[in-house]
Amino acid sequence: MFLLHLIGLSTILVSKKWQFSQSMFLSSVLRIVHEAILFACSFYTLIVVGLTKRRQWFLLVRHLGRVECEINHAKSLYMIFFVSNAIYLAVSVYTVSVWTRALGVRFVNTYVFELLPVYSQFFITVSICVILKMIQSRYKHQKILLIRHFTQARKQLSYLILLKIKRSLLVLKDAVDLFNDIFGWNILLSIFFGALRSLIYIETTIRREDNVGGHDVAENYWQAAARVSYAFFYWFGIFAVILWCDAVREEFEGLLSYCYQIQECVSGSMLNENEFYAFTNFVSQNMPQFTAARYFGIDRSAIFSILNSVTTFVLVMIQFSSI
Repeated sequence: MFLLHLIGLSTILVSKKWQFSQSMFLSSVLRIVHEAILFACSFYTLIVVGLTKRRQWFLLVRHLGRVECEINHAKSLYMIFFVSNAIYLAVSVYTVSVWTRALGVRFVNTYVFELLPVYSQFFITVSICVILKMIQSRYKHQKILLIRHFTQARKQLSYLILLKIKRSLLVLKDAVDLFNDIFGWNILLSIFFGALRSLIYIETTIRREDNVGGHDVAENYWQAAARVSYAFFYWFGIFAVILWCDAVREEFEGLLSYCYQIQECVSGSMLNENEFYAFTNFVSQNMPQFTAARYFGIDRSAIFSILNSVTTFVLVMIQFSSI
């Protein structure tokens, strides 16, 4: 599979060699880095994740299987996978049909080889969302378990219930660390790839020309819609991953907040206050932290950081185009 990716990427570079030589310096740099990131994504996904991360995969699946989750959880996971693939297929068919009609065989020779490596990145993004949904549901179940026993027992909490929750939180914290180890670079490279792809689209729009395959093509509304839909769908996947990471942390913060709320109500339970304070302190020390290859944390603020970086580079491109 990796050899097939390598052949496709090599074909892309050969077919775009004339385009690189005819483009301005900034445009050439963007396109060369774009192809390098695409190769890095394919290499990491198929070689690193597929071969060298097998043990981490096994441990992640085992950890998720050890922690209880919501009932009827599988339907939502299948829904995420099949609906996202159906939308991706529709966008891809539309994009290929529009540009094949405009460029004919030239588009096939230039860009059809990108479909496989780009889809592999999309598949990993969907897999990340599914795993994040599984982690989120397990954190949510810990809060439900705590609320249920605290309410049904008339503000009575047993040591066994808290011990069960502590063990589950430890397993989930390890699962999040394994998640970062497996998918951290995928998330980082996906952000770089999406940013570079968007910058190339914007740079093309600024110069009012379409350089597909090194040929000038007057862009109509259908072709513009193909560009926008493709870029929007890719960014939607990236933002979904970021927001889901933030949702997992928010679910955990809800559990921690509830622990603080019931600290004042444990005086009449089977636990003394010191034991529950120790439990609350344990919960606070096992907060999940998602990172992109340990370069930066993944939460809602990452979206604005990404948009700020892309906007800054767009301003630079506008200045270059005016020279």
